[in-house]
Amino acid sequence: MLTAPPAAADVTYSPLYAELLARYASVEASWAPIRGVYGTSPECALAQQQGEPVACGDMIVIMNPDGTFGTGWVEDPAAPDGWRQMIWTDCITDPDLWLCWM
Repeated sequence: MLTAPPAAADVTYSPLYAELLARYASVEASWAPIRGVYGTSPECALAQQQGEPVACGDMIVIMNPDGTFGTGWVEDPAAPDGWRQMIWTDCITDPDLWLCWM
């Protein structure tokens, strides 16, 4: 069964993360089980929303707790801020991670 990740209480989120969540709230992917997921570059999506004639490529973009973007992250108590970039073997260890089904 596909489940959303639990609340990441032990993860350190940067102030930039909160700032960018607010900035990109109108272009977040409504289908994702967590916040900070976008179906294209959030800057490109904002430009389209504002009527700029730009083409945005389809891709999954996920905001990391430090405010950078990547393809996914997982909680890791051994990592300095409680998280790390997700790697393909995480899907072998925990096949129910929602990112493994994309």
